[in-house]
Amino acid sequence: MKKTFHRIIMALCVLGCTACFDIQENLFLKKDGSGNFSFLVNLEQAKSMLSMFGEFATSENSNSSKQKNNSTSFSKFNESFEKSKQKLKNIEGLSNVKIIEDTIHFNFGISFDFKDVNALNSGLNQLFKDDNDTTHQNIQFFEYKGNQLTRLEALDTKSMLGNSKSIDGLRKPENAHQQFDPEKFFNTVSYTATYEFENKISSVKNGNASLSPNLQKVTLKIFPFTTPKDSTEKKQTIANTITFK
Repeated sequence: MKKTFHRIIMALCVLGCTACFDIQENLFLKKDGSGNFSFLVNLEQAKSMLSMFGEFATSENSNSSKQKNNSTSFSKFNESFEKSKQKLKNIEGLSNVKIIEDTIHFNFGISFDFKDVNALNSGLNQLFKDDNDTTHQNIQFFEYKGNQLTRLEALDTKSMLGNSKSIDGLRKPENAHQQFDPEKFFNTVSYTATYEFENKISSVKNGNASLSPNLQKVTLKIFPFTTPKDSTEKKQTIANTITFK
């Protein structure tokens, strides 16, 4: 899936703009521990700029046949998601794996159902695995014990882009004015987590998270790749512990 981010970044670099997209993870968890997970890259904020980039061109007012042709123009962009889909289909405990391709709102990603949180973690490890990394070690993204769901911190530019060599290889084209700086570029990338449950929620640990009035939905939007300005400022984190009633 790293190639998907590479394509997004290079397109934005060609246009000379900073990162202006939102990475989204959405979770629906049932009482029995099964549920649905989706991972999306929302490029709507960069829509007008990316429309200037041939491969990403689209028209909201086009007819159905044009929209069909337009959809196929994203085939290369979604190529890594298709590869991820095939790998996820082979993981025990996962089902209904689908690619999300919304060319109107520039929303792209993948979703799947999971039988339990162990299967969810296996799916996420496969989703974020760098194909060139032969020393990959599995990461625990979620824990579900008793009446608590814990989202563990596992976000950095490496998890999004791959190993340092992969990041260093990203450079602006020769006609661009500056060398690509991954840290500066990711400074404005937001990450939104939305978790919905069948159970009622009694508390959330992350101070940036908000709880819906019906006590069944948690929303958290952060800028996880932004470096704190000084030592007194804490880095924003996706980590959270949600306790149910």
